[in-house]
Amino acid sequence: MSSFDFDNALDMLLIGRSGGGKSAAGNTILGRETFEMSPDVQSMTEKAAFDFCEFEGNHLKIVDCPGLGDTRLNYKEDETQLATALHVAMAYNPKGYHAILYVIKFEDKFTNVDEKTLSILKGLLGEHFIKNHCILIMTRGDCFETNPTIKKSKLSFDEWIQRQTNENFRTLLEECQHRVVLFDNRTEDPEKRKSQKRKLVQFVRGLACKGQRYTNEDFIKVKKMRKELIKSKNNEQELQVIVDQVGIYSSKVANASCDKEGARALEMVSKEIDNLYSYAKNASMNNKMISKQMGLVLDLQEALQKKQKQIGNILDSNNDVLKEKIAKLEYELAKSQQFQTQKLSREDSNSIKEKEQELKKRESEIQKLERESIILREKEMADTKKKLDELESRYLQAKKSESSKSLIEPILDYAASVLPVAGVVSGIYKWWTK
Repeated sequence: MSSFDFDNALDMLLIGRSGGGKSAAGNTILGRETFEMSPDVQSMTEKAAFDFCEFEGNHLKIVDCPGLGDTRLNYKEDETQLATALHVAMAYNPKGYHAILYVIKFEDKFTNVDEKTLSILKGLLGEHFIKNHCILIMTRGDCFETNPTIKKSKLSFDEWIQRQTNENFRTLLEECQHRVVLFDNRTEDPEKRKSQKRKLVQFVRGLACKGQRYTNEDFIKVKKMRKELIKSKNNEQELQVIVDQVGIYSSKVANASCDKEGARALEMVSKEIDNLYSYAKNASMNNKMISKQMGLVLDLQEALQKKQKQIGNILDSNNDVLKEKIAKLEYELAKSQQFQTQKLSREDSNSIKEKEQELKKRESEIQKLERESIILREKEMADTKKKLDELESRYLQAKKSESSKSLIEPILDYAASVLPVAGVVSGIYKWWTK
């Protein structure tokens, strides 16, 4: 490698989507496996790598960059990784590159993903890098040759290219001025390998003769433009945020109900509008477009104040009406309570009279029962006295008789059965006559 002519070498930069055969194409150019290859869309190349070779008197230097579209990364991470790798790639070749080799697969249709990839590359390398420096390498040349439709039509690769109808792909071909080479990275045919490398070198020589290398100065210039573009986009986004928020809050203010709930809602909106004003004020310091739109926020604040005042007046009026209603209800309630009190008083008076009459009636019945009881006792006492008098008379008569005992005992037994006191007299008599 000591004989390698770095000063007169053809410098090439490999870029493309992950899994598109980018690193394999680099190895095909070098004639050996230097760059790591991946069969899927997870890029094996995570940072720039380079190697060099000699082919038919041409000294070639190849720098391989990470592929875009790595499924392990989002677009932002993907773009950041590639931007970092491009910085390293430019450091590898301070004089710049004669050609930027953009690798795509023959089998792939040119989709929105490819458009996104090109958009990112143009953002990193400049809008005109394809026109001025790009050569397309289409891999999977073996699939092209075995494709049934192509075999049947017997089209050459150049003829097939001319017949492509995909609008985005045709635009890409026109941008790179049909600098496109079909690569079969799998072929073992040495002549075929030389043929495809020879065609690539011819395209690179053609660009080199124009003396238009893609240099580090071009990359730095694009970087500055990207910063301005990002700043401009950020300004536009900030402006759009303010305009959108003004629209949202204007709708909330206009649709707020004229009641306490609406007043509470406007209090929340007022805080949000104050925050929006602070945001717009800070953003306007670095953005003249936003400073011109500050009037929208101020108009919104004025509309909010008018709406709050309107609701306040309505609520005050409603409060006066409500106070009148409350006073009327209180009067009617007091009147109703007074009526109920009077009604209860009358009902209580009638109830007391009824109870007094009931008591008098019961007292009269008790007195009647007492009188009847006295009469009954007096009658019983009279009957008892009469019987006692009769017994006494019979006793006196019997005592005069000799057979008084036989006569008196039946009388006393009879009396004992009639009167309890006679039982006592009968007992005394029997004891005395023994």
